[in-house]
Amino acid sequence: MPLFWLFPALILIEIAAFVMIGSEIGVGLTLLLVLGSTALGVWTLRRLGLQAAQAMQSGFAFAARGGRENPVQQMGDGTLKAFASGLLIVPGLVSSALGAVLLIPAVRQFLWQRLQSRLNIRTASYGAAHGRNEGVIDGEFTEVDTRAPQVGGAANENSVWRQHPHDDQK
Repeated sequence: MPLFWLFPALILIEIAAFVMIGSEIGVGLTLLLVLGSTALGVWTLRRLGLQAAQAMQSGFAFAARGGRENPVQQMGDGTLKAFASGLLIVPGLVSSALGAVLLIPAVRQFLWQRLQSRLNIRTASYGAAHGRNEGVIDGEFTEVDTRAPQVGGAANENSVWRQHPHDDQK
C-alpha cells in the first residue's frame, strides 16, 4: 500500500475505534480517555526533555573522563519515547494505545533492536577517546623570523609572542 493511503486509513481506523468504544462506554468517558491520553503524552514529553538534558550532561561528563560507551542505544530509546509521546498527544484511541505500548521499556528495546539493523548509524570520536595520540595537542603554528620587516602580525614589536634578544640574558 503506498504511503499516500496510510494517513486516510489511520483516520478511518481512529474514527471507527472512537465509534465502537464510544458505543460501549459512552461518549463522555471516551472523550475523557482521549483527553487523559493527551495529558499523559504532554507530561511524558516534558519529562523526556528533562531526562534528555540530564543524559546529555552526564554523557558529556562521561566522555570528558575518557568514556568509550556508544550513545546510540540511549539515542534510539529517547527517540522512541518521543515518538510514543507524540502518539499519545495526537487525539485518537488507536494512536494513544500504540503510544502507551511504546512507553514499555521491553517493547522499545525489542523495536530498537529490529530497527537498528535497518539503519545506517555512524558515530565519530576524537583520537584520545580511543586511547590514541595521548599527550598530543593538535594545533597550528607560524614561524616568526625576528629579522623580518615588522609588518603587523607575529613580527609586530608589540606582540606578546615576540621574543626579544635581551629576554634570553635574564
